[in-house]
Amino acid sequence: MDPPGGPPAFLAELLDDRYVRVENPLPGQWKVRGGDHGLAATEEWGTERKSAGRIAEQLMAQSPVLVHDRVDADDGTKRYVLNPVETEAAQVKAQQLQEQFSEWVWDEPERASALAADYNRRFNANQTARLRPGR
Repeated sequence: MDPPGGPPAFLAELLDDRYVRVENPLPGQWKVRGGDHGLAATEEWGTERKSAGRIAEQLMAQSPVLVHDRVDADDGTKRYVLNPVETEAAQVKAQQLQEQFSEWVWDEPERASALAADYNRRFNANQTARLRPGR
């Protein structure tokens, strides 16, 4: 469970959408429910082709932020090709979103403290025993 002030709170506040949900069912797997509609999601923090919710989801999963176009062939098959213009626009928004999160985390000392404690609990809790030779 996320501590108060984690990614769900950030997205809800940033996008002015109290219904945004962030799920982390397995390590490295993230799902953002919501964050796809409204000016904040599609213009200010996202694009028409890649909403802020989809960008945040890819950032949390550490996946590349890419935009593809579907191309239908004459034989009925479909393929997806990278759209470099839309990809660049989405990557700019991804960078802005990351920078905003970095600032937002530290804006409130209580939030920063809770997130630091959660991080330490998750990632600094396991230490291997260091044995000295001959002891």
